[in-house]
Amino acid sequence: MALKVGSYSIADLLANKQTTVAEVDEQELAAVLQRELDAHNALTDDMVTPLADLTEDRQRAAGAGENGENVELDEFGRAPTQKTDVGANLGFPLKKFGDAVGWTRDYFEMATLSDFARKAQGIMLRDTRRILTEAKKALYLSSNYSITDRYVAPALSLDVKRLANADSFAIPAGPNGEAFDSSTHSHYTAENGMTAAGVLASVNNVLEHFDNAQTITVINSADEAGVRGLTGFKEFVEPGVQLGTGQVATQRLDSTNLNNRAIGRFGGSIVWVKPWGIDNYLLTYVTSGGQKPLAYRVPTGNRKGLRLMAHIAVHPLHADQFQRMFGFGVQNRVAAAVHYIGGGSYTDPTISL
Repeated sequence: MALKVGSYSIADLLANKQTTVAEVDEQELAAVLQRELDAHNALTDDMVTPLADLTEDRQRAAGAGENGENVELDEFGRAPTQKTDVGANLGFPLKKFGDAVGWTRDYFEMATLSDFARKAQGIMLRDTRRILTEAKKALYLSSNYSITDRYVAPALSLDVKRLANADSFAIPAGPNGEAFDSSTHSHYTAENGMTAAGVLASVNNVLEHFDNAQTITVINSADEAGVRGLTGFKEFVEPGVQLGTGQVATQRLDSTNLNNRAIGRFGGSIVWVKPWGIDNYLLTYVTSGGQKPLAYRVPTGNRKGLRLMAHIAVHPLHADQFQRMFGFGVQNRVAAAVHYIGGGSYTDPTISL
C-alpha cells in the first residue's frame, strides 16, 4: 500500500486502524506529516498575531524620546541644556522546546496508521499549549530577567523586560505630552476584590499612552460574573433578544462558546472571556492604534516552526524528537496592563502547561 501525496491527511490516517506504519511507503507518509506540520505552524503563527509581532531580532532599542521642559526666560536669559533619557535595549529570548517521539522499529511494525496519527496530533497539541504558556509568562509575570542567547553566534546576554514595572526604564511621553515617572509607573496593579474603579484604572493605564487606541480586556470565565456586575459594564445581548427603541447592536453575544467570546464593553475596552485567561487577573492590551505588546521571536533560515529533528534528512521519520525554537519578549512595555484582584499587592500567577 502506498500513500498518494496530496490525497491523504492526518484525518485519513486516523480512520485507518488496520494498516501498520511499516506497510506504507515511508517517504510518502513523511510527506503527509510534513503537510500537517506546515498547516499547524501557520495556525500557531496566526494564533499569537493579536498579541505579538513576528521577528528574528535579538533585541531592539527603546526609550523615552524628548521629555524636556520649555522654561521662561528674561530679556537676557538662556535656556539650560537638558538631558533626555536615552533608554536601553529590550531583549527577545530564543528558547528550544522538544517532544520525544519514541519511534522504534517495533513501533513501526505494530502501530497502525491511526496510532501514528494520534501520536502526531498529541505532539502538535502540546506544542500549541507550550506557545500559549510562554506568551502568558511574558505578559503576566512582572520581574525582568536576563538570558544567554546561545542559538545565534556570537552568544549574547539579553535583558528581557516585562511590562512597565517601575524599574526606571525610560517611558515614552503620552499622546498629549504627558510625562510618566519610570521609577513608580507600573502596569501591574492590584486590589483586594474587583471594583469598577480598579478595573477602569487598569484599562486607562494602557489607553493613556496612546491616541485613539483600541483595547481588549481578557478575563477567565471564573471572573465573568464579577465583571458583569461592575458599574458601567455594557453587556452584549444574545441574538434572540429584541432590542429596545433607539438601541443598535454593533456586536451580539455568542451563546455557543462560553469560554471564548466577547461579553461586553467596559471603560472603552471590549471584554473577552478567553480559555487562556487566568482567574483573578484581568489583562488589557492594545489591538490597534499602537504597537503590539509582545515580540514573537523565531530563528533565522529554515529552523522555524515545529520540526522533526532527523539525523538523516532523507529519512525524516528516523528522528528522536520534534523541536521548536521560539521566544516571547515585551516590545512595547505600555501596550498592556494586568490587574490582580486577589490581594492588595501584585503577585505573579503560577503558570504551567
